[in-house]
Amino acid sequence: IFAILFSIRRLEARRREAEQFPRVPVDVFERYKTTALRVNNLGAGICFGKLVLDYGFQYFAKVYQLPWNLVRGVGASIFFGWLALFIWTLVLNRRNKRFAEENGIDLRTPIPERSP
Repeated sequence: IFAILFSIRRLEARRREAEQFPRVPVDVFERYKTTALRVNNLGAGICFGKLVLDYGFQYFAKVYQLPWNLVRGVGASIFFGWLALFIWTLVLNRRNKRFAEENGIDLRTPIPERSP
């Protein structure tokens, strides 16, 4: 679910354009947008990556009959590694949102529909 939310945020950031914020210098807006895309890509990637690691390791553990303590240890490492990276992406998202607010980028404004 988190990966989907990060993907939606990434799509929202991609649809925003500097012209929607005429009082904001283009380079400042591009910095915000680039950071938003990068952070949300990271967030989606770590969530999808955790799924691949989890299921891949479970398959590997079953095939090679690994000891239960090793399976638990590796599983906990995968989880806590994911959790640390997940929290880091939330921190980076918050910093970028604060940067946007400080520079006059109001993210509450609706994104205009694009014509086909």
